[in-house]
Amino acid sequence: MAAEHERRYQIWKNNTNFIGSFRSETEIFSGVGAFAPQTITDSFVGMNRLGDLTSGEFVEQFTGFNATVFHALPPSPIPPDSWQPCCVDWHSSGAVTGVKFQRSCGKIDDEVCLG
Repeated sequence: MAAEHERRYQIWKNNTNFIGSFRSETEIFSGVGAFAPQTITDSFVGMNRLGDLTSGEFVEQFTGFNATVFHALPPSPIPPDSWQPCCVDWHSSGAVTGVKFQRSCGKIDDEVCLG
């Protein structure tokens, strides 16, 4: 347990250093007197509750795309030039499935989605 605590602390320190370097790299002196320094980016980087996660851990926990299960759609059973009904029950044809468990989607808040 102490080893994991130390590992998380080191990750947090690395992330804190990244935040500091990001902020210092985005400030420039414009030479316009009292108006310097100015920020040259639209991005804001700061510490939040996810500060002890690596980039890989963040992607794993908070992004849902899984390239291993992605596949192309099968060809349509209905030829494109054939007669088609006015209404289709997409559930019975298998085109629509139920909502899948999306893990962390319900946990996203303002700290994660600063857009």
